[in-house]
Amino acid sequence: MEVISLVSEVISLISSLVLEVISPVSEVISLVSEVISLVSEVISLVSEVISLVSEVISLVSEVISLVSEVISLVSEVISLVSEVINLVSSLVSEVIKSSLRSY
Repeated sequence: MEVISLVSEVISLISSLVLEVISPVSEVISLVSEVISLVSEVISLVSEVISLVSEVISLVSEVISLVSEVISLVSEVISLVSEVINLVSSLVSEVIKSSLRSY
């Protein structure tokens, strides 16, 4: 009977030790799982940020292109206005010359 009692006590002690070891291991596994989940979320957020930065760069490029086109158009308008001023100036000069000749 004593052997059975001793074996029972040893089994109980081993069981208790196993439970004491399993509990912290379970907590560590749970913490590692949470860390992995957080890392996954961070990776997803970084991916979204990279995508947004790419979109911003594309939009800035489009804005620069549009500004360039506007500058080109303004330059053309200035050139046309200059031509009109020259034509008007020539016409005024001709009118003045013509009126001076008639006197």
